[in-house]
Parts: sequence; structure tokens; C-alpha cells
Amino acid sequence: MRRHIVENNVTEFAVFQNWCDENNERWAEALDSGCAIAIEKFIADWNGRADANRWKHAAQSDDNIWDNELK
Repeated sequence: MRRHIVENNVTEFAVFQNWCDENNERWAEALDSGCAIAIEKFIADWNGRADANRWKHAAQSDDNIWDNELK
């Protein structure tokens, strides 16, 4: 599940759960039987980490438009 979430850039648990209902019965059953909380937390944590990496990259001095204007 986690690999699918990362590779397909899943950002919302409900979207993933609906996808599982339509496309992967085994995963849908797993979500219904108790692993939903862990997967929901993984999606939230993964997306927070992805956002942090985007901001970290944007803040690098080589990419910062304000730093480039001062050179």
C-alpha cells in the first residue's frame, strides 16, 4: 500500500480508500479491518515530508531569486 501511495502521489486517505474499493479488494478489506488508521497517518506524514522537501529545495541559495538579484 505504501509503495502505491508514494508512487501515485496519493494525498488524501478518502481518495485512496475509494480507489481500493474499486480496484483492490484485498487492500479495501485490510483498510476496513483495522489498518486504516496507520495508512491514514502514513499519507499525512508522507505528504508533510514531501512538502518539507519542496520548501527545503526552494530555500537553497542557488534557487533563491532574491539571492541571485543581490549577486
